[in-house]
Amino acid sequence: APRRRRTRPSPHAFTENRRPSRPDLLVARTIERTMAGFNETLQWKFGLIAADNKYLTAEKFGFKVNASATTMKSNQIWTMEGPVSGPAGHESEDDWIYLRSGLDRYLGVDSAGNVTGDTEEKNDNAKFRFMPQSDGQLALMAHNGFFFGGTGDHLSAKSHGPGAAALAPTDKWTIHLAMHPQINLRNVRRNTYLHLTKDGKGANVNEEIPWGQDSMITFEFQAGKYALRMCNNKYLCEDGSLSADRVEKALFTLVFSGTAISFRGEGGKYLAGVGSGRAECRQPKITKDELWLLEDSHPQVNLFSVAREESGRSIVSIRASTEVKANQDDVTDQEIFQMEINRDTQRWAFRGSNKKYFTISGTSIACTATTKGDSEYFGVEWFGPQIALKASNDKYVTVKPNGQLTANGSDPAAPEARFVFDLINRPILVLRFPFGFVGVKGESKRLECNRSTYDVFVMTHEKGVYHLKGAGGQWWKLDSDGYFTVNGDAPMDFHLELLRHTHFGVRVPAADGNYLKGEKNGTFKPTGTSVDSSTLWEY
Repeated sequence: APRRRRTRPSPHAFTENRRPSRPDLLVARTIERTMAGFNETLQWKFGLIAADNKYLTAEKFGFKVNASATTMKSNQIWTMEGPVSGPAGHESEDDWIYLRSGLDRYLGVDSAGNVTGDTEEKNDNAKFRFMPQSDGQLALMAHNGFFFGGTGDHLSAKSHGPGAAALAPTDKWTIHLAMHPQINLRNVRRNTYLHLTKDGKGANVNEEIPWGQDSMITFEFQAGKYALRMCNNKYLCEDGSLSADRVEKALFTLVFSGTAISFRGEGGKYLAGVGSGRAECRQPKITKDELWLLEDSHPQVNLFSVAREESGRSIVSIRASTEVKANQDDVTDQEIFQMEINRDTQRWAFRGSNKKYFTISGTSIACTATTKGDSEYFGVEWFGPQIALKASNDKYVTVKPNGQLTANGSDPAAPEARFVFDLINRPILVLRFPFGFVGVKGESKRLECNRSTYDVFVMTHEKGVYHLKGAGGQWWKLDSDGYFTVNGDAPMDFHLELLRHTHFGVRVPAADGNYLKGEKNGTFKPTGTSVDSSTLWEY
């Protein structure tokens, strides 16, 4: 492809107490016209931390709003909607955003500057502007031109306006992201993804599609800043190096620019791709080079044919052609497939490294479809470490003696209709439950599922069997009371079932194949016998 001419737009210049000018807005607006990413861009969900370290909270009783919670749960999570702009080339000056609570109501400010939390529709009272501050915090300008702030029950937007010489500490907020922290990170300028280098000593911004475990990034929140943990359990530093520890130079301040963010390092410079793509902080200002988008990280898998296991060439591949065959004995990008679910039918599409989807024509299966329709979705049936795939013709996918995949089977138990699947892009794992994250409780090492902060676990796999261990290198195990702890000397087997978008079930063979089940009080046991919200884990 011809090289694009590189132009540098005006630097983004949201300042302490003034609205950005139109040229500055164009920097953020251009991301809306940037070439679409490989996956969906995530919607911003976050908590807002006040000056006294309490979270902005939407109370169920009377839809009152205060800043009183010490941890971030569902009532402290706000979804950003907007900003709204005109068509490409006709951008609007209307850069207002709206904040929707978990109660499906909008944060608002009435004509007197008092805070409200009961607005059902977007209106003028619910409009705010994000005003990033030089210290990394955020100010929220309400529709009346005053900054929204305060502590406890004393919240308003009537003390400091845009003409104020300086904002009070209580007018500033710290952002705590509430999305699942394992994502893909796309650079706006390059339209490529951040990933671990092959030597494991740094990160590059030159991967066209986020393929394999090296492009999975884990966000970690610490005292208002964020660390970027790579898939090898090391942290990206502002100088481009990796650190085994979450040191000061591995902590970044988030700066919002419309729907994109920038990462400001300890030295005041912003993360970007430099030269051929090395990720490091070089410039003290924000241009498109320093803008990033967060994208959903879909499950990516290797598939192994059970019938061809003895041949030694059982790995499903598109290496030789667009025909899908189980005929390889090693894994390259052509043996990795991304699974994308239809949220209405719960059927799955399989996407190859050629950016095409498996599709059925007659009974033949090839990786040639550019869009997803009925012929590109497959039902997945789970049998412990193995799966069977049912095509749109209501036949099971089987493997011919030459390795060719075809949809002509009637028996899901037949060896030629069975595949082993390995989930390969979660070498480190964060699990979230409707009532919190999975984490380790103190000295007991017992696992709980209602924690406000998460622990990161290492996940290993071999032929459909998974093992989990904690930061200290000890394995998950069942104690005598039926609880999970992280102090095992040997790995315990688990089977995963991908059941919903970004959610899987975890079966425990040692507990009669029951699902791992959580409770609101944090109880975490293998007692689930069916699939429901208590046995689904966001990964």
